[in-house]
Amino acid sequence: MTIGIIGFGKFAKFIVEVIQNQNFEIKFKIFSKSNPIDNIQFFEISEISSCDIVIPCVPIKAFEETIKQISPLLSATALVTDVCSVKVHPKEIMLKFLPQTVQIIATHPMFGPESYKKMNNSVKGFNLVIENVRCEDNTYVKLIKFLKDLELKVIEMTCEEHDRMAAVFHFTTMFTGLMVKATGIQRTSIDTFSAQKMHDFMDMVGEDTEILHDMYNFNPFCREQLEKLTLGFNNLKASIINWIY
Repeated sequence: MTIGIIGFGKFAKFIVEVIQNQNFEIKFKIFSKSNPIDNIQFFEISEISSCDIVIPCVPIKAFEETIKQISPLLSATALVTDVCSVKVHPKEIMLKFLPQTVQIIATHPMFGPESYKKMNNSVKGFNLVIENVRCEDNTYVKLIKFLKDLELKVIEMTCEEHDRMAAVFHFTTMFTGLMVKATGIQRTSIDTFSAQKMHDFMDMVGEDTEILHDMYNFNPFCREQLEKLTLGFNNLKASIINWIY
């Protein structure tokens, strides 16, 4: 099987590392604007589009342009799967611009390089959300088996369900972790157990504010959630300042 990856940023490199560590018989072909074509690892985008599975690993703001670019180049039996942290938007783009014969699966790996390292380079037990948007049953079953062979916890749900839930838990988690990290808080020699866990949590969140920005702009439910977070912060702050013994 050949997997074509468009874009070779942090998460794309992570995908390649995880799968290669499992010793599956898979050949990767990568298109990257920042890496010269060598026809060994890096190829023209037309070569990527002929792979069995094509994964666009580009920023969400470049997703539509990428799908339009590869659409006429894909083989009739190709499977395109996204890995975006928002789901409704890329699903709509793929359905709108990809040929009817091309199979489509929407996924969101609910983990990244930081949490992977924290778990000793293992994805065992991590959640991966998936929707069969337009894929043949036998292909879909094989993909699910492949993901479970990676020991991932596969959760099937619609893109709409995902975005509504992600606005509550994923956006809130990222926002809280990055907000606390922005204060410059550091570990100390007198950290309580809960403080240690908080630092572990911030380490797993990482430094990627772009994901937070993308969720806010492309997941409509995040705007309402940010208002709730702001209100909660202001109410708690007021209750502390105005506390009367």
